[in-house]
Amino acid sequence: MTHESLVDDGWTETIELLGGEELIAGSARETKAFLRPRGVRSATDLLRLTLAYCLGKVGMRGVVAWAAASGIADISDVALLGRLRNAGPWLQQLIGYL
Repeated sequence: MTHESLVDDGWTETIELLGGEELIAGSARETKAFLRPRGVRSATDLLRLTLAYCLGKVGMRGVVAWAAASGIADISDVALLGRLRNAGPWLQQLIGYL
């Protein structure tokens, strides 16, 4: 996966490889990584932000700015950091699915 696949049609394929939106959302709820859509609309959007931060070179503030400009999320860098801190078990579960 490349950073470019987060912004083009490759993102849809990535979601399908991970089992689809329902599986991603279910596992996010189960691991308490995504419980309420505050600033981030869905678990797949949170996954997209997580991967953008991990694969990108712009840092947390850059990811937040990109997300706002792209219409993906309206969240502060501090709020995103909090979400990422809770995402570890969820990401392990998704990797285990692969």
